Amino acid sequence: MKIGSSHVWNPSMEGDTLRYWLQHNSNLTLVGDQVQHWSSAVTGSTERWSQATETNRPIVVTEGTGALGGVDFDGNDNYLTGTQLTLTGTYVLGVRFKIEDDVAGNDVLVGDLSSANNFVRINNTSQIGIKHSSSQKVFDMNSGAIFDQDSAYSLVIGRSGDDVISIWVDGVLQSDTETAAGNFLLDGLGARSGITNYFSGVIFEVCIFKDTYSTRLAENLSGHLMSLKID
Repeated sequence: MKIGSSHVWNPSMEGDTLRYWLQHNSNLTLVGDQVQHWSSAVTGSTERWSQATETNRPIVVTEGTGALGGVDFDGNDNYLTGTQLTLTGTYVLGVRFKIEDDVAGNDVLVGDLSSANNFVRINNTSQIGIKHSSSQKVFDMNSGAIFDQDSAYSLVIGRSGDDVISIWVDGVLQSDTETAAGNFLLDGLGARSGITNYFSGVIFEVCIFKDTYSTRLAENLSGHLMSLKID
């Protein structure tokens, strides 16, 4: 998305509200093709999401089509663990991902790996589930069953100052909104506490903005995620 006449928006333009930026095809520490660390691209940050156990590591995609530079989770035991992040108020969170399940079901994109059990997950082919410290909120997609195998999506979630959660899928604001107050804890990629509900697919990028919300930010983030060169 163009800002003014000569600049292309990117997450770093939002200043210190950008809390985590796992950037596409960047800041990856590899052992062979396995991802040991995925470091945040936020300026001055030393935080990273990691996996010490070799058998639990996802791999980076270096060939093929539609997923280059992405981090591929096998849906069986792959996940990354990061520094605990607590979102107490407004936020905007975005994920660019590709599904590899034949039927998407309860696959967690980002979540909490401790007892709080917070998450963002694909409940099924037509619903997104989001759980804060309150009960899970389920969002129905405008066009029904849209989450297909081998398809890539941009998902952006925002919570406003009055605790209303809105979702954008591929830049389209979904009609279903839900209200959820309380903390939103995140420290895992590809799973939730248990460890369970593993994601089967490729995650290209994750952006999390803390203590801020606007439709402009959500729309800019959607456009940015959709513009990633993943082919």
